[in-house]
Amino acid sequence: MAATYEKIATQTVTSVGSVSFTSIPSTYTDLRVIYYGYNDAPLVKINFNGDTSNLSTTFVGGNGSAGGSASYSDGWLYVWPPGVGTYFNFSVDVMNYSNSNVFKTWLCRTSITDGSGGPTAFVGLWRSISAINRIDFITSSATMSGTFTIYGIKAA
Repeated sequence: MAATYEKIATQTVTSVGSVSFTSIPSTYTDLRVIYYGYNDAPLVKINFNGDTSNLSTTFVGGNGSAGGSASYSDGWLYVWPPGVGTYFNFSVDVMNYSNSNVFKTWLCRTSITDGSGGPTAFVGLWRSISAINRIDFITSSATMSGTFTIYGIKAA
């Protein structure tokens, strides 16, 4: 099944600690957020609708010679850059974000762009049936510099 991507918004930021997409329309089936930039913080936190409960994340990563995994349920969804002080990109896919009958699942993939780190993948669950109308990306310090773009996905 083919899908149509429609750009909802783009934000280019310099040395900020958070980026928010608000008033996300509920007219799509799924969402995708793509980031490319620099981050000097050890992690990026994500939350939906400002909620810091009912969230869990599972991480799987590797660098070609070693791998690891972990699970978290401390009130945040996490994206770890493959290295601190590096250029990297990530994409976050949120399935059924506007469906008021299901919990929301998401998948994130990251990669470092200078070749010094490995890819990582994260899956998560927001245990809420509320439609997502806000997504926040937050770091532990004001160190994100790059471009965020959010797309709505429509099934064809």
